[in-house]
Amino acid sequence: MSNALMADSPEGLDATITRLFADAVAWYEDYAFLQGNGVGKPLGALQAPCAIAVNRQNAGAFAITDAANMLAKLVPQWDPQTTCWIVRPSVLSNLATIAAAGTQIQWTTPPTQPGKLAVLTLLGLPVQVSEKMSQLGTVRDVALCDFRFYLIGDRRQIDVTFSPHARFTNNQAAWKFVSRVDGQLWLSQTVTLQNGQTASNAVYLN
Repeated sequence: MSNALMADSPEGLDATITRLFADAVAWYEDYAFLQGNGVGKPLGALQAPCAIAVNRQNAGAFAITDAANMLAKLVPQWDPQTTCWIVRPSVLSNLATIAAAGTQIQWTTPPTQPGKLAVLTLLGLPVQVSEKMSQLGTVRDVALCDFRFYLIGDRRQIDVTFSPHARFTNNQAAWKFVSRVDGQLWLSQTVTLQNGQTASNAVYLN
């Protein structure tokens, strides 16, 4: 950043820049925890070897049958406190169609949190809407995960350092942000149930 901008700013820029970069790092961490390939970044839940793909019934859409088939592939005894659907915003139009056809999807306000925003649920599990999922009709536009099994190693908070010397000849100052974090699913492969069916704590739509 130019020294002139820093001098002319009506408020301190340190707090603003730190907040902006912290938000950016959090966005990319969130993406990596879902979709990361594990190369120089966390291995996302949906890219893990144990993740199970469920073929959709109709191309380019998400239907209640798909949801039921995905739920059937989730490891039994999933925890309702840590299990949720993750969908792309464009999937909401399909969810509206599901809602019109029955009561499998609904908006509910947590009874212990009056005044809070209503929670969207599908087959009794909360739905999280995220731009970090794929486009509607493509692989991984919808996922169902029990994140109790996702392990995150966070070394410490973001390390922020400032130097007025790094770009002294350019009349600029510099900030450096370092984050040490990793993550991956606890399971290294799918679970084989008593009846021979495979299951996982991460299921996505193919």
